[in-house]
Amino acid sequence: MRIWTFPGGEEDVRTDGYEFISQNIRITAFQPHLHNFGTQQCLEVIYQDNRRQTLSCAFWDFGWHIAYNYLEDVQPLIPKGSMMHVTSWYNNSTSNPWAGDSRNWVGFGQRSTDEMAFSWISWYGLTDEEFEAAVAERQAAGLGAGSD
Repeated sequence: MRIWTFPGGEEDVRTDGYEFISQNIRITAFQPHLHNFGTQQCLEVIYQDNRRQTLSCAFWDFGWHIAYNYLEDVQPLIPKGSMMHVTSWYNNSTSNPWAGDSRNWVGFGQRSTDEMAFSWISWYGLTDEEFEAAVAERQAAGLGAGSD
């Protein structure tokens, strides 16, 4: 479990999370999940050659929990050995109506008055052959590889 806190009155607090991808995957949906203090969450992939590609960024409203589904022909195709990177931002200042008493520090926890950061990312694995075929299909359709 990751323990972190941020002080009261802070408007632009950031956390980062990383996950190594050990198999080829096709991402079908992205759903950010934060609590009262969350303002935005972005998902990017870092390829083995250190290129970075932003896959999705969503502004956060605690009143709405939205899953962003990718259309099939643009679902990200991520090669094994890549790294998923999730960046989350928070606002514990008086400008955030959900913040309550913004003088208080905020810690990680399950309550809505605590904070957390994770993403529901729907994906499924592809064999090397399935991955190569999906990339070739995209390139033939002029859609790009989906992983570049």
